[in-house]
Amino acid sequence: MNRFSLPAAGALVVVSTLVGCGSSQPSGESPAAGASSVATVPDSGLELTVSRDVTTGLQAPWSMALLPGAEQALVSERDSARILLLNLGDGTTELAGEV
Repeated sequence: MNRFSLPAAGALVVVSTLVGCGSSQPSGESPAAGASSVATVPDSGLELTVSRDVTTGLQAPWSMALLPGAEQALVSERDSARILLLNLGDGTTELAGEV
C-alpha cells in the first residue's frame, strides 16, 4: 500500500458516512405548526399520535407537572423563572408563582 492509499480510503469512508446521514427533506422546511402527525414505531405495531397544541405563547417552557385529579398542569419557564397554572381544557394560563 503506498502512502496515498490510506488517506484516500479514509476520505472515502468519511464522505460515504456524510452522504448516508443526509436528509430527504430539504433544510429550511419543517412540518406545519399545529399539524397532526402519526408515527409508527418500527417492529412494535404501536402508533403515536400528536393531535394538538395544548397552549401557545409560553416563553422558554422548561418543565411540566400534571396535577392529580384535575385537568391542570404546572409549567415552568426557564428564562422568566415563572410557574404557570395551565388549564388543559381551554389552554389558558395564570401566574402561580415565581422561583
